[in-house]
Amino acid sequence: MKYLCLSLALLTLPVYVDWPTEELYCISDTVIMSQQNSERLIEQTAEIRMPDVRVNGLVTRYRDEFEVNKKEKNILYRIVEAEAGGENVSGRMLVANVIINRVLSDEFADDIEGVVFAHRGGVYQFSPVCDGRYYSVRVSAATKKAVDRALSGEDNSSGARYFVAARYADPEGLGWFRNSLTYLFSYGCHEFYK
Repeated sequence: MKYLCLSLALLTLPVYVDWPTEELYCISDTVIMSQQNSERLIEQTAEIRMPDVRVNGLVTRYRDEFEVNKKEKNILYRIVEAEAGGENVSGRMLVANVIINRVLSDEFADDIEGVVFAHRGGVYQFSPVCDGRYYSVRVSAATKKAVDRALSGEDNSSGARYFVAARYADPEGLGWFRNSLTYLFSYGCHEFYK
């Protein structure tokens, strides 16, 4: 297996190539590559796969881009800022990916607005919607970057569909998370569950 670097616009990515089969591991629809020590160029359409990487202690996988309209993107920006505005970019991406995971699951609403504003008996799934923080946040550049990365397919959530800030949760609610769900990991001030 040879190692190359591939530049796409302003982005340079590592590409792993199995030369006998010419199988590519990278991100693009059309790839132009050159074999090391050879002038021969091969143009090939490839199904793209990035290897998993570890960023800030989290395993990041890549999925298809998650397309949303402007309204839904703004909803995602606001809820991520309200829930994780004090976290680093990875912590903010986690919250965005939990919401995306819910949209992709049959157990929840099939759009971001439906997931963020879901409630049962007057109790909202996301506390910032209930207590008004959702409506008063000012979305930061770091939050926009995190959400955009999650929407582009970067997934560091290990499939999490729930999170809780244990320090701020009421004991009954925290007990439900810990007794009813599968704990995955903690990151920043949140615990993540499936």
